[in-house]
Amino acid sequence: MVVEEKAVALALALRTASRLRAAGIGVVLSRTDDSLPGAQPSDYTADGTTLTADGVLADLQRRIDRANASGARVLLSIHLNAYDDPSVRGTETFYDPSRPFASESYRFARLVQTSVVQALWQNGYDTPDRGVSDDTDLIADRLGALDPSYHYLVLLGPGVPGQLRPSTMPGALNEVFFLTNPAEATAVTTAEMQDLIAAAYAQAIEQFLRGARSP
Repeated sequence: MVVEEKAVALALALRTASRLRAAGIGVVLSRTDDSLPGAQPSDYTADGTTLTADGVLADLQRRIDRANASGARVLLSIHLNAYDDPSVRGTETFYDPSRPFASESYRFARLVQTSVVQALWQNGYDTPDRGVSDDTDLIADRLGALDPSYHYLVLLGPGVPGQLRPSTMPGALNEVFFLTNPAEATAVTTAEMQDLIAAAYAQAIEQFLRGARSP
């Protein structure tokens, strides 16, 4: 079974947005279907199937600009992990420590990580808690015009004059499962698991907006 990150991430985002809106919280999504809003033909390789490095950067910039234009108070980036060893599993959350609002990003990352892990454990899943990490520990892929020394997550990290406009609100990126782990890849395709994770994300966002701190 092949599980695509983009499909699962979108499903989780839509379910999370639905819960937040039901609670009276405004939500803006970077996409609502299997498309990349604003994408240009020049963003893709010659066969039109894959984004180039510059195309990936352009797509991330459009997502940042949309978040900034919305006036959002917090940004959650939803992802799924991968590793060469299929036995590796667990959930992990990243934040950027270099921004002026780093302490708030860290608080949000802790809330997300705690909410997801507790929801999984309380429902009988023994998912490893991989904790909260700062994005400077990552070895990032080279993205287009960005210098190789830029080791931040683009959605969360600092700007680069003339190359990258940064997000203007606290944020975190959650890697909820490893798609390279067969058990986690299978579980995250189910409606039950997606609802469980979405509820955890919504709870963390609501807690953050209320000023709560993670234990």
